[in-house]
Amino acid sequence: MGAAKQTIDHRTIQRWVTSHGGHPATVRRTRSQGDVGMIRVDFPGFSGGKSLEPISWDEWFEKFEDQKLAFLYQTGKDTNFNKLVRRNPDEVRASDRRRGPSKTTRGGRAAARALAGEGSRKAAKKPAPRAKTSAGSKRSSAKKRVAR
Repeated sequence: MGAAKQTIDHRTIQRWVTSHGGHPATVRRTRSQGDVGMIRVDFPGFSGGKSLEPISWDEWFEKFEDQKLAFLYQTGKDTNFNKLVRRNPDEVRASDRRRGPSKTTRGGRAAARALAGEGSRKAAKKPAPRAKTSAGSKRSSAKKRVAR
């Protein structure tokens, strides 16, 4: 058995699942009208037979992206180990990696700045230091007038 790997690439996920005899599925009791529910990978002959329902790859990947998931899997023919985990917030969608990060999402803007070599917004908008005022400036004269 090989070490576990993580990916968000749709082609890699689909290739691994089908080469191991699996297919995209949803947990039947979590599905509702307009929502696929919890997604899983079903391997016929294993324990999910009664609780899982087949769905299309399009439905599966739509939920995968909406939930910002990553696919953890183990290499090798003798293992079906896989797990859906929360994606690292710094990762962008597989489709975005091909055409560059989206500038319309908060994560996409951060990724775009990082790729461009820019710092964070806070660092970019840091104000210049204030000039010190002398004792005879308008500011100190105004304070003296108010104090009288």
